[in-house]
Amino acid sequence: METNNEFKRVAQSETTQMIAAIMRGEAVKPPENPTPTDKTHQDVLREVEATYRQILNPKEGKAE
Repeated sequence: METNNEFKRVAQSETTQMIAAIMRGEAVKPPENPTPTDKTHQDVLREVEATYRQILNPKEGKAE
């Protein structure tokens, strides 16, 4: 039950909604109050790629 509630919370988050819109090919409006970060776009893309690969094949090891 607790896992199901956590899944619902994550599924309804703003970030998840933005990712879903991007994957559908829709234009995404940037957040009104973005969080400042030291990461470059390449850093973020590498993390997304590593996470996506781990989701697709969890036996390969954990994300970098």
